[in-house]
Amino acid sequence: MIFWFLACTPDKEIDNTLAFVDPSTEGSHLVATREVQTALSDGMALPLQVWYPSSNPVSNLHAYDELLTGTASNGGTPDCTESRPVVVFSHGNTGMRFQSYFLMEYLATHGFIVLAPDHVGNTIFDNDEERKPELILRRPLDVAASFDWILEQSDFSDCLNADAGYAVIGHSFGGYTALAASGAFLDTDVTESFCTEGGGWLCDHVAVIAETEGSGIYDNSDSRIWASVPMTPAALETLQGGIATVTIPTLVIAGSKDTLTSYEEVVEPIYSALTQDSKQLLTIEGAGHYSFTNACELVNSYPDCGDDHIPVEEAHQLINTTVTAFLQSIRGMEGLEDYMPYDDAALTWE
Repeated sequence: MIFWFLACTPDKEIDNTLAFVDPSTEGSHLVATREVQTALSDGMALPLQVWYPSSNPVSNLHAYDELLTGTASNGGTPDCTESRPVVVFSHGNTGMRFQSYFLMEYLATHGFIVLAPDHVGNTIFDNDEERKPELILRRPLDVAASFDWILEQSDFSDCLNADAGYAVIGHSFGGYTALAASGAFLDTDVTESFCTEGGGWLCDHVAVIAETEGSGIYDNSDSRIWASVPMTPAALETLQGGIATVTIPTLVIAGSKDTLTSYEEVVEPIYSALTQDSKQLLTIEGAGHYSFTNACELVNSYPDCGDDHIPVEEAHQLINTTVTAFLQSIRGMEGLEDYMPYDDAALTWE
């Protein structure tokens, strides 16, 4: 399985000398994080969280917007003793950059630098429905701008190889973003035809794009991306025209009890529309939409936090293990045959 993925990334630099590190346990790196401000080409400020291995983390832990505290230190010196792989995470509709910090911190313990922007106008703090057409087009650009930012930072310069590119992970609307950034362009004509037959969450907003910006194809993908992990991806209607153009390895993850982006109506059709050989679909039995986030720490009244769903801690461990194994397998790590696919009663693979 590992070599199947490697064969599908000929244009990226692959390190076939990576020693095996068990993806089901935390890595050996100490983790620091910081919030910064970057900017898009139009000058709009873009809040950005960065997690990274640190050689000298500070003693106190970071509090995300004073709401949640994980295990990452509140800053520290980046550990650039070797080149670090980069991941960009895209949050869900009305989410925020740190909504799934459990996964971001975990990846950093395994040596990844992880970036997560706030998609301005679509967070829990500033959501504006009238900006949805803008967000459909801008979200993939936020992802690319995040990678551009890290390449410009002098204290990370020895950690990075710009030619190695980056991977993208997204949840829900961020799952759409991950696919759009990976090559799934928007074709307004195809989407509007699909919407006429079956409708969809973003149909009216795509119609606004067609009316105000013009109908046709909008491609905001980034060729530097080498892997994509859409978790409970949303917005099937926006992906109809261009999803078949995605060629990079893609791991789609679903929750069997997700009622917002259901397996049958949204996730499986998105997966089926992908045409590359290097794709896998993973379903976590008993997981809901918010099982892929730290939302239950803020609002434990979500059904996903209840006894009729998989315990959140268990879901997080399965997500951490499989996503880490997937990314490391593409990078060339040996010994991951038992993790891709990972044998667990709560997991169904396709």
